Amino acid sequence: MARQITIDDREYIEIVDKNGTKTGGFMWNPSDFDIIKRAEAVQKKFGDLDIPASDDPEALGKMTAPVKELFDELLNSKGASEELFKYSNPWSPCADGRFFCEYVLDQLIHFIENEMNVRIKKSISRVRNYVGKYRK
Repeated sequence: MARQITIDDREYIEIVDKNGTKTGGFMWNPSDFDIIKRAEAVQKKFGDLDIPASDDPEALGKMTAPVKELFDELLNSKGASEELFKYSNPWSPCADGRFFCEYVLDQLIHFIENEMNVRIKKSISRVRNYVGKYRK
């Protein structure tokens, strides 16, 4: 029997609506340092999308799959987009004029930035404490 090492920093991230009701979730690693590169790449690809006129819902519908692929790429998690857009198409218009996929992308980027900042501060503090033991 082979011996195993289990390494999995992924966490279950719940998706909740504005009332706090759980609507889904997915596994991903919010502290993966490469997520910063993926976020930049996905934001660029998102900005490069040739968005059709708003009076052509069929054309927007054809762009649903490519947009979902961008979210799966960002989160490095197949199927995360299905959870994110389970109850609303990515191109659904929000009350503020944004598309739902823009809103979700903004929320994810904010979450990633906050999570990364917290984890980096903890890691730096831990390393300083560790190194400080040997500087005495």
